[in-house]
Amino acid sequence: LIMKEEVREFDVISIICTVQSFPESQLTVTGPQSELKNTQNRRGNSTATANKLSVYLNVTEPDAGT
Repeated sequence: LIMKEEVREFDVISIICTVQSFPESQLTVTGPQSELKNTQNRRGNSTATANKLSVYLNVTEPDAGT
């Protein structure tokens, strides 16, 4: 799993997950149910191939955490 620890507004966050498995794995991203719809409708894109998932999202002010 590769991703930045900290990002700022207007940054693009990338989440890259790679595994080794046989048979090949199909990876997905999920989050808390209350945030799942927002994550799926995000301004960004993702690519999925066998054993690898890459997700790229634009960071906005509402994404701020504590």
